[in-house]
Parts: sequence; C-alpha cells; structure tokens
Amino acid sequence: MPASASYGNYSGYQGASRTTTGKSTASHILDPRLLAVSEQLPDLFDHKRVLDIGCNDGRVGVDIALHFAPTLVQGIDKDPILVSKAKSHLSFRWSRLGPNGEIDYFPASSLEKEGHVPYPTDDAEVLDYDGDGEAMDTTADGEQEASIGHGGFPHNVKFIRADYHDWKTELAQWDTITMLSVVKWLHLERGDEGLKNVFLKTYEALSPGGYLVFEPQDWKSYGTAVKKNPDQKKQKDAVQIRPEKFLELLEETGFEVVVRLEEGRKRPLYVLRK
Repeated sequence: MPASASYGNYSGYQGASRTTTGKSTASHILDPRLLAVSEQLPDLFDHKRVLDIGCNDGRVGVDIALHFAPTLVQGIDKDPILVSKAKSHLSFRWSRLGPNGEIDYFPASSLEKEGHVPYPTDDAEVLDYDGDGEAMDTTADGEQEASIGHGGFPHNVKFIRADYHDWKTELAQWDTITMLSVVKWLHLERGDEGLKNVFLKTYEALSPGGYLVFEPQDWKSYGTAVKKNPDQKKQKDAVQIRPEKFLELLEETGFEVVVRLEEGRKRPLYVLRK
C-alpha cells in the first residue's frame, strides 16, 4: 500500500497503477491516462497552461511537462511531504536528460553515484500558501519570481503547497486542468458545498474552450478512506452528492463532456470542455 501522507492522500495514489490493470508502472513509463486523453484530443496539453490539482508526488505533472510541450504545468497539493516528493521527482527526471535533451538518457543507477541535479529554484516559482490562500514567498533571494514557465523542461513545471479550496487563481488563467483521483479528498474535506465550489472555481479558472481532465473515485473508496482516517467519518456521513452525480453537477456548472473513457478501467476518465 502506498505510504500515507499528512492530509488523507497517499504518496503515489494519483499514479497510473491505481487506474490500470497489471503491476505498478515505473517512474519512467508515461502515465497511460495521459496517453488515452491525448489520443482523443492531441492538442490537450500542447502549448497550454496546465493546472494539476492534487499533484501528489509529481509524476503526472512531470510527464505532461516532459512529453507534451506545455507552456506551464503548475502542480499544487496541500501536503508538504508530497510537494517535496514532487520536486524530488522533477530533479530525478531532469537529471536523466541527455546532452541533447534525450529523455531518460542516463540510467537511474548512475544517479545513485552522481546524485540529482537540484530542483530548479533559481528559475522556478517556489511559493507556499497559507490558510487564507495568500502567497508566502520562500525563494532564496526573498523576491517573488515569475509564475509562467520560460523555455522547455524542467522550467515549464512548478510545484507548490496549496489547499485548492483556498488557493486564489485568476479567472480564465488555465487552458487545461487535471483532477485525477483527487476529488474524493476535496469532497471529504469540505462536504457537498465545498465540492460545488470546487467545480465552479475550476470552471471559472479555465479559459473559454478550456478542458478539465477528470477521474473520480467511486463511493466505495470513500468508506476505505474513512477506515484509514476515522476523523473523516463525520464528513462522509454528511455527504449527499454521490460520485455517480458528479458529471451531472459538472454539466450544471457549465461543462460539456467531450470524452468518456469508462470500459476496461478501474476508474472512469472524462474530459469536459468549458
């Protein structure tokens, strides 16, 4: 079982092994969910501003940044342990790039001897957010740095600690938003009204015609979460909106379902357009 993190989610929980059959995928194997949705919409991430909600250990965000040429991937997660893991994963994948940008050019074993190239704090935004969603500058020189990526990988991906419920994002700031195996935790944290607010906030944060890549967990998994964290039982008992109603609620918010990937999957995968 993945290691438990501080706020309910697990390290690696967002990963592809939770949604596909077979053994867990290694860190260098491209997440098959990203392949599946990009086959349906080839320009889903290309030269787009992408927000990855609940970025976990960073594998999805790094995969997008490394393979799909986005302008920027911003990964956010409430858990500082997971954000630290995400930054470490970014430095790991960066360290394996070849002299001409070849992906996974250097073997992972070589990094055990030589070490990782550090997370690019000189070029990346490294802000944390307090409980009110206000930015707290944690850059080395004490000056807030630009939030938009410049150049290619690894400068096109950032990871920050933030609670999405409280985090302040601009209207129409993002072209694509991913919400993969995270909505359960957002739902349990703030209940039905919090869920509605998350869907509305996500809709408003997307540019016109922007996309939400959405992978919900089923109701049974809510019970599993409560068994592992009894403090969430009260929130679960108060929930009235079940996962089978999520698409309907998203459509009421203004989204249109344009891709449905359900058959043969542990969890359904959808793409919705604003």
